Amino acid sequence: MFTKKNGPKIDEKSRDRFAEFMYRVIEVNKGTDVNNVMDVWAPGERARLLELMGNQAALERNRALFLNIRSSRLVGVIEYGSFYLVYVLHDLVGVGDYVKLYPVTEHDKKLFLSNGLVDDFFYSVIAEQIIGYQWPKK
Repeated sequence: MFTKKNGPKIDEKSRDRFAEFMYRVIEVNKGTDVNNVMDVWAPGERARLLELMGNQAALERNRALFLNIRSSRLVGVIEYGSFYLVYVLHDLVGVGDYVKLYPVTEHDKKLFLSNGLVDDFFYSVIAEQIIGYQWPKK
């Protein structure tokens, strides 16, 4: 866990493996190439996500969020079973500081986004609350 000020910066020079991965996530989500977006998701989850990505409005909303990111920092990583809960502080246009939780899994030593925790109580309730305790809004 880091503070909002001392977490590794997420950019093209990132050396932390989670910061490097999150830079890739942010960059591919700024575009509209569905194949690039799918590449950052766990292989076993892509078919379901492709169905959702067929909704052009949803794809555009997703893209708009990532285009509004001015800068990002990695502020926390919690190992949770075979997953990592990756907390990223984004500086968003018109919003300012916004901590977002990204569930991440690993396959063949590569990191991928995952929806594998969607039915997990800890993830759906407690993991989100950690944001308010660890990085409260000013």
